[in-house]
Amino acid sequence: MHTMEAEDFATAGIKFASGAAGSIMATTATIAGGSESITLDGTRASATLEDGQLTLTYQNGSTETFGELASAGGGADPMAFSCEAHRDLIRDFALSILEARAPRITAREGLRVHALIEAIVASSREGRRLPVQSAEPTKAFL
Repeated sequence: MHTMEAEDFATAGIKFASGAAGSIMATTATIAGGSESITLDGTRASATLEDGQLTLTYQNGSTETFGELASAGGGADPMAFSCEAHRDLIRDFALSILEARAPRITAREGLRVHALIEAIVASSREGRRLPVQSAEPTKAFL
């Protein structure tokens, strides 16, 4: 098995239409076997989604946890993740065709993520702040 010896990360400062500020960081340079996580910090609490559990941490120090632990993989073994989320999305898409309904995750929603990634890459390349462009699917996606 071939492994790549590299530490990569990307980070971006973001400003929402509401004026709120945020940051995004993605990295492969964490401790092997570490979990993927998303944290949103608000004025009254922080919400962290990690390994299938959502933890709310309030300003007064109290916490609430929701969901069951479920490894998302990553780290030392890139194949050590559950395929359930991907399987469920593919199943939902197939059923949406059979049932003549919209899928749970639409092409438009998927393209919004890619529009954000493209804006981050272009901003880095150009060395300036850039807006996230609209992510309207072409007819090929409809």
